[in-house]
This record gives sequence, C-alpha cells and structure tokens, in this order.
Amino acid sequence: FKACDEDNKGYLSREDFKVAFVMLFGYKPSKIEADSVMSSINSSTSDRGFLTLEDFKRAFRQVAPKLPERTVLEVFR
Repeated sequence: FKACDEDNKGYLSREDFKVAFVMLFGYKPSKIEADSVMSSINSSTSDRGFLTLEDFKRAFRQVAPKLPERTVLEVFR
C-alpha cells in the first residue's frame, strides 16, 4: 500500500490502485474492473474516488479471498 501511495496521502487514488493491482496480479485492470472493485467495497468509496488502507485490504479480500492479508501488506510495504 505504502509503495503505491507515493505522496504519503494515506489513501490510493484510482491510478494508484491500478498500479497496486498490476504489482499484485501482473496485469492492469480495465476501467470496468477498477470501477467494480471500488464500488463493491462501499458506495462512499466510489464517490470519494480513492481507497484507504482498510478499503484496500477489503478490496483484495473480495478479488483474491485466498490471498493472505499479510501477503498483500508485505507486497506494498
């Protein structure tokens, strides 16, 4: 997460999220995939247009439920 939050904002913009997705899964999500992940977390996330660390962890639990949370966090330290 921190690796993709280059400005230390405490959240990931839509573009930051795409970078994180590429780092973890090896491909760039389509606009539809990114929109789907952001809106599936909760409606305020898609309205905000960014993900907090908790949103980020929740998103990866949804798209990769078998991937341990610690793995997601280790990748983005």
